[in-house]
Amino acid sequence: MVNGNPARELRTARLRLVAASAEMVAAAVDDRSRLATILKATIPKSWPGNDLAEVLPQFYKRMTQDAAFEHWVVWFWILRGDSRRGDILIGDGGFMGLPDGDGRVEIGYSILPEFRRRGYGREGVAGMVGAAFALPEVATVMADTEKDNEASIRLLEGLGFCRILGAGSTSHSWFALTRGEFERHIQ
Repeated sequence: MVNGNPARELRTARLRLVAASAEMVAAAVDDRSRLATILKATIPKSWPGNDLAEVLPQFYKRMTQDAAFEHWVVWFWILRGDSRRGDILIGDGGFMGLPDGDGRVEIGYSILPEFRRRGYGREGVAGMVGAAFALPEVATVMADTEKDNEASIRLLEGLGFCRILGAGSTSHSWFALTRGEFERHIQ
């Protein structure tokens, strides 16, 4: 990945954030039981959501054409288990591309509906943003969300992202988080 290599697995208070290899993405596309074995996690029937299902084959192609995209464009968000239940895949995230010439990257994320409103989104995004800012070439993390997605807007603003006025479309808004704002809000 770029000049650095993000951690392949991050741990937050409750989650394992696993940066996907091409092998993992191939399994996500073709063999859910193999993916479950690789991740050591149960995969709910509701995963992946429609948006990710459509782009996984494209991400796999990108990863196989350029190794810099491995462990960067797709991250599996896994709720760590306890003595009663094992680990379970609850969502995903990723970066839409490598940092541009100005050090900007775009983050995307999704939590399965049955796991929403429990703080997992905030926890996962904070972990991924931390991984991005661990790389010296990343200066700003960007996010694009639907204007009526109040939960996502609250999540982004709660982590210090600022809405970029005049950016976006009639249905979407752009947000940005600089390294300095991240350090003030997260750490």
